[in-house]
Amino acid sequence: MELPDTLEFSAYHELNSQWAIHGDVLWTGWSKFKELAPKTGNAVVAGAVYVKEDWQDTFRFSVGTTYKHNDRLTLRTGVAFDESPVSDATRTLRIPDADRIWASIGLAYQINANYNLDLGYTHIFADAASLDFGAPFGSGNEKAFKGTASGSVELFAVGVSGSF
Repeated sequence: MELPDTLEFSAYHELNSQWAIHGDVLWTGWSKFKELAPKTGNAVVAGAVYVKEDWQDTFRFSVGTTYKHNDRLTLRTGVAFDESPVSDATRTLRIPDADRIWASIGLAYQINANYNLDLGYTHIFADAASLDFGAPFGSGNEKAFKGTASGSVELFAVGVSGSF
């Protein structure tokens, strides 16, 4: 499987002994994803599952802060805007993607000299995505689906790291 190229620029700056700001810009070369064409060994099936994707390159922009409460507890928060590579013209039910906003919070707690506990939470707000396309075997005037796809995502993370 060939994955898209990415290029990322990140920055981190300590404002003082407690506060820091950070951010990044990520470019992803999704334009190389032109089609979803599974190799099935059956021309009829392959034609039925073929989808022209023709995705666009995207950017993700993020900014955040870190607050060092004391030597054991560090708090973090951030927000990101993540562009969708899918245009209205090429959006499908298989991948009903849309632009997203990520809002995240987390903490790092030093348990002892060797171990740290990390907790994180992210909520992803996805824009509603319009879908309007014809039936794969239809005349071109029929509509197989017309509607809106929407959703949100909740991510939770727990990690323990150690050093010896």
